[in-house]
Amino acid sequence: MPTWKHADVFPIIDRIIRQACADEADGSYISRQRIADRLLQDREARTIIENAHEGQADQTLGWIARNMVDFFSKAFNESPQKDKFDRIRIEDNWAYKLRD
Repeated sequence: MPTWKHADVFPIIDRIIRQACADEADGSYISRQRIADRLLQDREARTIIENAHEGQADQTLGWIARNMVDFFSKAFNESPQKDKFDRIRIEDNWAYKLRD
């Protein structure tokens, strides 16, 4: 049974990628791990992650955050974000940056 909803998390991931790209300002791609780390630092996302953890106590908060990014990546080609971000594979995980 899902413990979080794509509709709740994907807009947060979108915002986090945008913020990370603005922070970097050098055009670098934002990795899965960096997105997950920022999810854990984001107040709204952290609440969702902690609530999800109650239903998945056998998983770490970091695992749940990375899992959220993985689902974002899986749904990317059918999402509105596909026209907003470029992505590449880095170490077998997707990384994102704002499209020029």
